[in-house]
Amino acid sequence: PRRIEGKESQIPSEYYEVSCKADAGEETKHFSGNMVMLGKNGLWCPNAKVGTSTVYRALTNIPGWIPLHKGKPTRCYPTSNQSLTAPCWYHNEHREPLMRSVTQMIKHGKGHELCDAFTFTFVRNPWDRLRSAYLEKIASGKRTLGDDQEDISLADFVHFVYEQDANSMNMHWRPISTTCLTAGTPQTHYDKIYRLEDGLNEQLAEAMAWSNLDYPNVTEAYMSRPPSLSERIGNYTQLEGLQSSDELVKLVAEKFAEDVAVGNYKFDEYK
Repeated sequence: PRRIEGKESQIPSEYYEVSCKADAGEETKHFSGNMVMLGKNGLWCPNAKVGTSTVYRALTNIPGWIPLHKGKPTRCYPTSNQSLTAPCWYHNEHREPLMRSVTQMIKHGKGHELCDAFTFTFVRNPWDRLRSAYLEKIASGKRTLGDDQEDISLADFVHFVYEQDANSMNMHWRPISTTCLTAGTPQTHYDKIYRLEDGLNEQLAEAMAWSNLDYPNVTEAYMSRPPSLSERIGNYTQLEGLQSSDELVKLVAEKFAEDVAVGNYKFDEYK
């Protein structure tokens, strides 16, 4: 595989420290800057290529949630420069913000509202997630990695990702542990870490219930068909030019080791 000089992500990975009340006085909690407050009690950390588009669409089913703009909704990004009363996406009939980024809340002195929220995120098998990012963003030509963009193979892409610093990666293939602080130091405490492979709709309904949101659980299936185990193995081990059949498997396992551990994932098992 050839070396590709890449570009840095336009959306940084950052976190915030918040002093929260505890039984023994106060404790410091860490919150990923990528997290989004849903209503007043749900704190979700979105990850690209982990059902995020489906979750955003599903939120339109919550009674009283009105899109801020017509057409494709604007997502809650940490680089948002909106005022506190201007929600990232939705407002109710009283114009109250129903979706706010953690960055937005911190900058406007509302960090204390994060302390007691129900925190959750979704994770995905990193081999499948990286393959999905390659097919949808690179092979399709939607995203460029650098000047040398012609005929980039999956092997080229895996080597490119392996050599990148996790904090400067594009969000579509940045490790979930980096985006959402699911592992390492500092670390965000999550009440629930859901695995995408265990069923998005059912788990999302549970998360919405814990977030005290009136979610009707009528999500449509927008996700593409996940690869079979044989497809995964073929995509990663049967490419031309590999030094060994497990070359790419090991690179992903090493680069995304924390994601593998958090989700208890294995390359040669479907779930």
